[in-house]
Amino acid sequence: MSEPKRHHVVPEFYLRRFSREGEIELVARDDCRAVVSTGVSAALVQKYFYSIDTDQGRDAIVEKMFASEIERPAARAIARVIDQKKPTSFPGLRGAIAAFLAFQFVRGPAARHAAVEFFKAGARKVTSMATPEIVQGVLARQGEPISLGDARDLLSLAQTDDRMEVSSEANVHLSVALKTALKLIPIFLQRAWTILDFPATALLTGDEPLALVGESLAPGEALGATDAPEIVFPTDPRHALILIRPDLKRRDARYSGTQRMADIINAHVAFSCHRFLIRYPGTDPLGGRTIPEKAPPVMTIGDHVIIQPRVSLQERREWLRHQRRRR
Repeated sequence: MSEPKRHHVVPEFYLRRFSREGEIELVARDDCRAVVSTGVSAALVQKYFYSIDTDQGRDAIVEKMFASEIERPAARAIARVIDQKKPTSFPGLRGAIAAFLAFQFVRGPAARHAAVEFFKAGARKVTSMATPEIVQGVLARQGEPISLGDARDLLSLAQTDDRMEVSSEANVHLSVALKTALKLIPIFLQRAWTILDFPATALLTGDEPLALVGESLAPGEALGATDAPEIVFPTDPRHALILIRPDLKRRDARYSGTQRMADIINAHVAFSCHRFLIRYPGTDPLGGRTIPEKAPPVMTIGDHVIIQPRVSLQERREWLRHQRRRR
């Protein structure tokens, strides 16, 4: 059997929920005037995105696992909960959706970009602190002995070359993402789940469909999946799932959403996306609103490499000012 080559960074079943007769509108995140109508099967596809590199070549085991163990149960569970209005408390449904959300939170292009940049920054920091003696010792333990002079030349080249190549971005990304997803599942299960029903086509999605909402309600706060008051996930243009932090003492619920709620969800999901937004054909859920600029996901401060993958440029500046005041 041939290995799958075309991998959806967001599952096809999910994109189909935002389609009309199999068509969706693909919008550039950084230029919302750039809109393309496309079929679901061709949207958000990257070749070999989840194929890991092994000594025997590419292996699509992760893509196959996503399809059979994560996406297929989630497609059924989301349809049951959203369309058939089954309770989110049903363990078989809640578990399947929580697993899907956990993996989707870490599997997308923005998550990969952050993981790869963190790996590169860490390697640059280690290189900057290394000595010829350390390089010589490391290579000797790997069975590749070199002279101290050659080690000095090698280190000098590494320290003066700003380029940093990663042999397999998929390996770097997925080695962290899969472990992180397993830790997120119980966190998502413990939150209170609210479903919002909107009376009209009101919501968008994109290549990173989960978003974190903080107390200020402004996109781009420095939050993680554990401390975010709310995690929002539009399931289709008229429904959204909201996961509320346990200490806020909410119960599972389902009620009608307002336009204000839709605006908050759309602003945060649009900000969260990496390159593309997805919307139901003929709609404009953002309504011309500007998407805040994202800060680079990784920064180096002194001896520390810090990853903040979902922070706005304005929030990063405020965070840095606060850190300087603390010093």
